[in-house]
Amino acid sequence: MKSWRALVLVLAMALVFGCAAPPNKPPSAAAPPNTRPSAAPATPSAATTPAVPATAAAETKLTPEQVKEHDKRAQEFLRQKDYRKALDEFQDALSSDPNNQTRLYNMASAYSLLNEKEQAVTFLKRAVEAGWDNFDWMKKDSDLDAIRNTAGYQQLLKTGVMAAQLDAKLQATRKLLASKGVDASQYRAEKSTSIQCMAFLYKTNIAHAVVAAKRKELEDYANYLWKTLLLHPPATPVCVVLIDGIDRAKVFRDAYTQGVFFSAINTLVCTCDDVPMAANLRKNTMLHEFTHCLHMNDTWAMGYQPSIWFAEGLATLYGSAIKVGDSFRPRFDASLPTAQGAVRKGSVPPWATIVRLSPPEFMANMDVKKFAVNYATSEYTFFYIYERGLLKKFYDEYCRQVAGNRDQGLAAQKAIEAAFGKPMAAVERDWREWVLKQQLLPLPDIGAQIVARAGIVSVTAVKPGSPAEKAGIRPGDQIRAVNGREVTSVPETTDAMEIKAAGDPMEVEIVRNGQKQAVKVTLEKPPGTK
Repeated sequence: MKSWRALVLVLAMALVFGCAAPPNKPPSAAAPPNTRPSAAPATPSAATTPAVPATAAAETKLTPEQVKEHDKRAQEFLRQKDYRKALDEFQDALSSDPNNQTRLYNMASAYSLLNEKEQAVTFLKRAVEAGWDNFDWMKKDSDLDAIRNTAGYQQLLKTGVMAAQLDAKLQATRKLLASKGVDASQYRAEKSTSIQCMAFLYKTNIAHAVVAAKRKELEDYANYLWKTLLLHPPATPVCVVLIDGIDRAKVFRDAYTQGVFFSAINTLVCTCDDVPMAANLRKNTMLHEFTHCLHMNDTWAMGYQPSIWFAEGLATLYGSAIKVGDSFRPRFDASLPTAQGAVRKGSVPPWATIVRLSPPEFMANMDVKKFAVNYATSEYTFFYIYERGLLKKFYDEYCRQVAGNRDQGLAAQKAIEAAFGKPMAAVERDWREWVLKQQLLPLPDIGAQIVARAGIVSVTAVKPGSPAEKAGIRPGDQIRAVNGREVTSVPETTDAMEIKAAGDPMEVEIVRNGQKQAVKVTLEKPPGTK
């Protein structure tokens, strides 16, 4: 997951984030919700006055002084516990000032005191949408007791608290970046539109197309894992920080780290720069580290921290995945030869041993060769479980076993045996035979050299007689999409090509001299393959 150097960085970052908490905002001084006494809900008469429509239109706009007068009379009626008249006064003021968060909150309280729950929740939602964020007060305000157990109130509270925590997390992240010598003012914050617990912070010089592609990839991936494998979404906010190469060197202070999930602060920091080595190795650092994020949040909800074998096995499995339709499909990567070599030499650690390793033991005290073997063994153990269609069954049983005895080594053994229906030693023997039979195919090559800058993939050279030349692709062309999938980087382009088999036609959308056109490219079988 991270080197010991990165673990030290985690502790340093935790000091920054450890004290972060949603700020307590006192009730607005304009018309604080606790200026009225709490009271038991008034018993409505048989002929209860119909609720005032939420969007009543005013025939004439009131002056600010008239609005204040209505608010003043409404507060007086609240003190007298005449909630209906208070609502009439608030509504008159609202017609000219429809987005006053405190007034909307007070109206929600009045409806709650009248036991008109639906209207109370409606106005409370409007208050939150208008900017009300004092959720600490909302949780203890006795005026809202009548709606405390309604689904609408619970959802508002959950959403509102998460939003406030996200704001606090983003502010703390900016301070963290500044402490690393990064100009935090160059970073823009955006909350995820599809996942309420997630926000993004990215450097403004990163092309919008690149940021949008990364956001969509992570959002789609999270929803895919929650649908197919994981059991719980994060209970606390997740922040994803997208940095460029310049700030990467400041944050990680080494030449190789491209991204890290800092579990102590539930934050993923990852570079957006193309890394040719990572693409050639078929490794996606962002997906790898984001898998750690989603998986750890899942296990935290169940009250335990995953073992390093399990955490790295799952992360390396999906750290090589490519998107196919709505799913993410793992693929063999450059670690396969390492696993195969260890099996042939007899140096692969037995499953009964590796599932029980502590982090220092798993990292082999930073012995690179042993460390690489442990990673490869974990990855291809999970790949074998995945390929057999047993990953979900294995995952659920593992979580159940850990909850029962907390011995993660024993839990791994029982989960494997439950998933396969045979002893773990027998499954391991089958796995060793399976590993040796697998083949790592070369990356697809259409004979075009490409680079990516500012989210635009451009062709710099075309090999004579190649599939690209036969399709009419020329140097200077910009590749915008492959097989209908928009691409903004070299890895995205090769990933989109890899889902096609040799001999299959592939549609490539290019831009030449400002004009879009589609060309058909037929992939050829890579040299040396059967």
